[in-house]
Amino acid sequence: AESGPIAAGTGEVVMRLVPPPVIRGRVVDADGDPVRRYEIYPDTPGIGFHAPQPDSWMEVAHPEGRFEITALDEYKVGVMVRAPGFAPQAAKWRLSTPAEFVELVVWLVPERTVTGRVTTSDGTPIAGAKVSIPDYGRA
Repeated sequence: AESGPIAAGTGEVVMRLVPPPVIRGRVVDADGDPVRRYEIYPDTPGIGFHAPQPDSWMEVAHPEGRFEITALDEYKVGVMVRAPGFAPQAAKWRLSTPAEFVELVVWLVPERTVTGRVTTSDGTPIAGAKVSIPDYGRA
């Protein structure tokens, strides 16, 4: 949507509201097989990291891993997906023009465990540090 000042005497002003797109897709594992049970959350990319409210996740059970949800923004589209045994995954992108729907495949990889300590260069532990392991090996 565009906004700006309206000059006095302009006359009739028309506002056109564009609904956000519907996000359709499916969730698959690293081999491309459907993940049949998972939770999904519509996300708004570009506003920084935020944790979804516990009651905001939608449970999905589909034999082919399919889902359909409404995006939260007409140009910024994203979802977060989590399933038992898999690392949570976010799929986010920006549309150049609004669309009625967007199709995507969300790939989940097995969850991993990291143990250790995060410290400063002088060895002082950093309380509450978070570590992530991106998966750059998938084509």
